[in-house]
Amino acid sequence: MGINTSKSPMAYDAVLTLVVEDAEALQRYRLHPEHQKISQHCHEVRSSRTVVDYIV
Repeated sequence: MGINTSKSPMAYDAVLTLVVEDAEALQRYRLHPEHQKISQHCHEVRSSRTVVDYIV
């Protein structure tokens, strides 16, 4: 989790960066009860979001 320091009007307020071993690990993360709690909170307070999933 990081908080934005840019003053650009194109910038977002925060970022969550996650590195997982594989697609199955990402799915376990998405379904984890603690992730579900924070995801619900973010859904309630955000005005928009961007998601990027990629394989290294």
